[in-house]
Amino acid sequence: MKKVMIVIGCLLGLLLLVILTVPYWLDLNRYREQYIPIVEQALNRKIEISHIRAMWYPQIGLHIEGAKIFDDPSITHAPFVEVPSIEVAIKWKPLLQRRIEIHSLTLDQPRIMLVRGEEDTLNTATLGQGTPKSSDASTTEESPESVFAMLGVEQLTISNGTLRYEDHSQEHDHWYQLENIEMKTESVRVGATAQFSVHGTLIPSQLPVSLEGIVGPLQPNLDIPKIEMRVQLGQSGLNAKGHIREGMLALDLSSSKIASDDLPFSIRLDRPVFMTQFFAHLQAPVRETDTLTLVQTDLQCDPLQFQLEMGESILTVSGRALGRNLKIHATTPVLHSQDIPISLPLHRPVSMHTIDVHATVDETLIHIDALTGTLFDGHVTAHGTWNMRSEVPAFQSTGTFEHIKIEEVQQILQPTPVTVQGTGEMNWDLKGTVPEKQPPHLFGRAHLAIANGQLQGFDLLKHIERVLKLKGLLSTGQGVTRFAHFHSDVDFRNEQFPIKSAQVQGRDDTFLMQGSGMIMRDRSMHITGDLRLGTTISKKIIQHMPIAKMALEHGSLAVPFTVNGYITEPAVGLDFGAIQRRLQKQVGSSMKKILEGSPKEMEELLHQGKDLFKHLFGK
Repeated sequence: MKKVMIVIGCLLGLLLLVILTVPYWLDLNRYREQYIPIVEQALNRKIEISHIRAMWYPQIGLHIEGAKIFDDPSITHAPFVEVPSIEVAIKWKPLLQRRIEIHSLTLDQPRIMLVRGEEDTLNTATLGQGTPKSSDASTTEESPESVFAMLGVEQLTISNGTLRYEDHSQEHDHWYQLENIEMKTESVRVGATAQFSVHGTLIPSQLPVSLEGIVGPLQPNLDIPKIEMRVQLGQSGLNAKGHIREGMLALDLSSSKIASDDLPFSIRLDRPVFMTQFFAHLQAPVRETDTLTLVQTDLQCDPLQFQLEMGESILTVSGRALGRNLKIHATTPVLHSQDIPISLPLHRPVSMHTIDVHATVDETLIHIDALTGTLFDGHVTAHGTWNMRSEVPAFQSTGTFEHIKIEEVQQILQPTPVTVQGTGEMNWDLKGTVPEKQPPHLFGRAHLAIANGQLQGFDLLKHIERVLKLKGLLSTGQGVTRFAHFHSDVDFRNEQFPIKSAQVQGRDDTFLMQGSGMIMRDRSMHITGDLRLGTTISKKIIQHMPIAKMALEHGSLAVPFTVNGYITEPAVGLDFGAIQRRLQKQVGSSMKKILEGSPKEMEELLHQGKDLFKHLFGK
């Protein structure tokens, strides 16, 4: 008996030794020609496995090394999934019932590449399309459970993973990369409430990212009674609560504060902007395919509410979205220029009041459907677009500006020794681009009109006195030029701004200036035109310079003028020598008629030029 027990013990020891050594002498790599084609057909992808072996202790399972799943060959021949090491642990008891249940799945240093192509299609779109589809109704009914059959594991662990996303569907390529991914899930199976946590670092913004939550209990029909998640980007958090019922996702998103510095995409701002009291209710159909697919084109967001905090300025925003189209309405009692997060070419702060904006956002294209507000005590009405699809943002704007205090505008934009005072109106139709750290490139037209104003710091009549050396004849010594009307058309051609049809009419018809010219981006200017003096002023000049009478046109003197220099220091020139040149031309013409004409014509010309010849010859 004792010998029998020894033999049985030896056999049991031998059997245990065989079981423990099975992973070492059972070479699963010999059967790769049988199982790899099956997996490739299921995934519709070429795969590679460097080494695979069975595990029997401490749990039954597989250890896979050097696993690669290659991308769609129409996109690239590189692998879109690479995993140096995979361990799959299988439960013992379900095996006795001819069922496979995964206890744990561990992926070490996986690298996943997601690519959106030029046709706006992800490289995963054709994944699994090689799997034959059965028309059997029973198969169709079991397909939702197959989703959790693939994901049904007690524990899923990803260590030191990398997920890279490249977008080639836009004009300029974009990419994001999530590194140092640590992921753990538990109880992802039908009837259980799954728990998950994901942590990583978003590149290139170096933002710490985390996602934690619970989902479940998971149902065979893909309904999820409870969804609770929290996403953390840097210092900004977002909570999500909702469910999936009868193929419809309903989700409430809320956040106390989201900072622009924590967003995963680049926004060129000089200072951070905060989105507070954020709330959004999302609804979207969920398509039951091999995986849960959200139908983005049918995504609805209503309502959408938040406050946009920029320094001391707060905009209240509400709206709704359908697919990629977002309509918003924003209001604020006051917006201070110093709170706007982009650099503005202003020399002192300014505030805009009672702002009301209706806009439509289509991804990176913003349509300003209507904008109204009060600025410089005037009323602004405008609409336009802001396009951020290219590297250099572009815009288009059309609008009117009524009852503007011109002096305030000038002091804020470009203070000069000569200031314009008065109430004006302006309308414009402009387009252009806004390069980084450069002045905007503008193209289009604008019209400016000012009524009952004055030029402070420039006295036109005194300037005429100085040119003619007739001190005290015309000016009242107030150092201003008063005008009844001013209007001008300006073209915008990036570096050049042609001035067309500029006209200034003095009060009480004292003068009329008409001209045109050019202002350059460096603020240099050259404008030419004619100054027509009123009847009263013309008579005063003729009393001291009778020779000027011959230059009268309709009872007034006309003098060419130029404006040169810079906007900050304009230099006005009056060419009274033109009167003398015009007079000499008239004398030459008259002398020619005298020499060629009849005695009667000579007598008439001598009578008309009596005063002229007195000044020419002194008698």
